[in-house]
Amino acid sequence: MIRYETAPGEQRMIRLDDGSMVTLNTASIIRTRVTPSAREVHVERGEAYFDVVSDADAPFSVSWADAEARVLGTRFNVLIRHDGMEVDVIEGRVAVGRVRGDAEALAAGQAAALGADGLVRARRPSQADRIAAWREGRVVFDAAPLHAAVEEMNRYSALQIVIDSQALTELPVSGRFRAGSSEDFARALEISHGVATRRDGAFIRLAEPVERAIP
Repeated sequence: MIRYETAPGEQRMIRLDDGSMVTLNTASIIRTRVTPSAREVHVERGEAYFDVVSDADAPFSVSWADAEARVLGTRFNVLIRHDGMEVDVIEGRVAVGRVRGDAEALAAGQAAALGADGLVRARRPSQADRIAAWREGRVVFDAAPLHAAVEEMNRYSALQIVIDSQALTELPVSGRFRAGSSEDFARALEISHGVATRRDGAFIRLAEPVERAIP
């Protein structure tokens, strides 16, 4: 298999031998194999957007652990998190389930989260806006809990954000940010929520503001 990798903050477009296009997001690794009878992609980590050329003689599959997405021709996104694989269908249809096992169909506008065992854990509407944003080098949040927003921002930068106060983890965050702009993100939290931020080497630490004593 051929291995492709992106560094933190890097994105890369890959044209496979069959003409299908893969856009790799930040800090991602995939391995690919294209033959006349099968087209296989294994995602080791990260996120990838697929624009697949239709070929009924060579099904296209994307796998992680024992989870798999199978298509003939479509556009869809795959994101690997620490506990599973998320598949968002932008166009066409995708079957998701266990590798070489039973699968559930997803249509355009639908998405599913799969566990490492290939079982579908949840279904939801596809996050087309979020996916379009990362392909343009942006990160978009709509009332996302701070812990999830920080996890997403940290994917794009070596300057990592750390939440030092448990009370802040569910703070709702909304806005559009340039991918990798950890300092701009922290500054926005200062302005919008009064979060205290501090640069500490390769980290930006977030804490609750210290109440000033009344003289």
